[in-house]
Amino acid sequence: MRMHLAPTTAHPTVAVYVSGPAGTDLEPFLAACRDYASERDWRVSAELTDEREATPRAPRPGWRAAKRFVVTGLARGIVTYAPPMVVSRGTESYSDVLDWVEGRAAFLATVWRPYEKAVVRDSVAERTGTVIAVDSVGGVAWLRATGGGRYWTTVPEALEPVGATGHP
Repeated sequence: MRMHLAPTTAHPTVAVYVSGPAGTDLEPFLAACRDYASERDWRVSAELTDEREATPRAPRPGWRAAKRFVVTGLARGIVTYAPPMVVSRGTESYSDVLDWVEGRAAFLATVWRPYEKAVVRDSVAERTGTVIAVDSVGGVAWLRATGGGRYWTTVPEALEPVGATGHP
């Protein structure tokens, strides 16, 4: 399993990027990313957002701008709330995003981590469920449908919180 790169310089500048379905209030996610950066003494150079469309190839100007901040040196890394926010459905995997970041000697930081009993959306299976367990070393998350039923497994990077902030 791949690890996120950590910043190697003191007080790096970062771009904050979040996305969500049309009509979602993204401010709570931006605020959580802002707080995360502040706790680490990172400077935020930009706050960028996109509404996720139902079509896989919908343009994401906010994500393109976040990447441009890294390429031009205006940001050393990108902070996002949950891994699925930086993935373009059907055209780009989380692994592709990590390859891109690593290829530029930058870093990607995600604020939210799945935890036991969290209600989450699995972006791979396109189902909602409750986290039973997460093995971050092995890269597996076990989920059960929120109404009960059989469990299934997925990669932790495919999980995003359901609700305003995803915290208990």
